[in-house]
Amino acid sequence: QVEMRIRRFNPEQDALTRTIIRQESREGYPVEIQALWYAALSFLSGIDKTGGPWSTLAKKVRSSIYTYFPIKSEGYLADCLCAGPDTPVPEAEQDDALRPNQLFAITLGAINNKKLCRS
Repeated sequence: QVEMRIRRFNPEQDALTRTIIRQESREGYPVEIQALWYAALSFLSGIDKTGGPWSTLAKKVRSSIYTYFPIKSEGYLADCLCAGPDTPVPEAEQDDALRPNQLFAITLGAINNKKLCRS
């Protein structure tokens, strides 16, 4: 059985990502990591002829993005759900910064709600 969790970014453990991302702290749950996770699961569901769990997991990731990332008062996605170590997603704080990272959720198909994809 596969456990579904939103991927957590930890700058202390992910050296490559730490060198790419500015030193500004984005510890927690960045939206682009969730979008990449969704895209990978969707890809696997398309190539796995055995009917593995990929499609179900991709739907769970998409549902989690729709549940936790929209900033309802602004009408767009949070850049990151900021959280310290061992902080669960529902307790994370939404970062309302506008960065190009939110575009990954749209271009990788994790978000298709026209209100959240507005220009």
